[in-house]
Amino acid sequence: MSEPLARIRPYAPGDEDALVRIWNDTLRRDPITPAVFREKILLDPNFDRAGALVAEAGGRPAGFCLAIARKVPLDGAGLQPERGWITVFFVRPDLQRRGIGRRLIDAALEYLARRGRREVWVATYVPNCFQPGVDVDAYHAGIRLLERAGFVPDHYPVGMGRSLLDYEFPAGVAAREAALAAQGTVVRDFEPRD
Repeated sequence: MSEPLARIRPYAPGDEDALVRIWNDTLRRDPITPAVFREKILLDPNFDRAGALVAEAGGRPAGFCLAIARKVPLDGAGLQPERGWITVFFVRPDLQRRGIGRRLIDAALEYLARRGRREVWVATYVPNCFQPGVDVDAYHAGIRLLERAGFVPDHYPVGMGRSLLDYEFPAGVAAREAALAAQGTVVRDFEPRD
């Protein structure tokens, strides 16, 4: 199979819609809206296009990795000149396991190294954290990718809730719902009148 990746490039205006769509198809437990993408990425005072890496395949975005090196001091922590962050990364599901994710991670590490960052944390960036760490239950492939790139766990985050966005109904539920509907029982969303 030939390598589908044409290039890795900095974020460009117009990428947002495709990246949000791919994010939501890939990071199903951590969905995002265009407004949150703009607020937490594009309007972050530490945003640098050179660290917002887009994998492009067939002329379209196919993946993303955001690397942050502080430009604005954080209250009480300063610039943290030794530390950088990879706050999010993903690759379109149909293009995974083809080396694209590794190339994104490597490009992010190069970006951070050029800015003197010797320590890189994944996901725990303040003030615009998307999650407290990589969800070990949901993102096994991402964890394996990070391990192959030399990352080691510092802690294991625990979520205090469970999103149902990626929940899949057990086999037979749709058939049972149809049978109940034929008998006059309707399954519907909760409404205020209830």
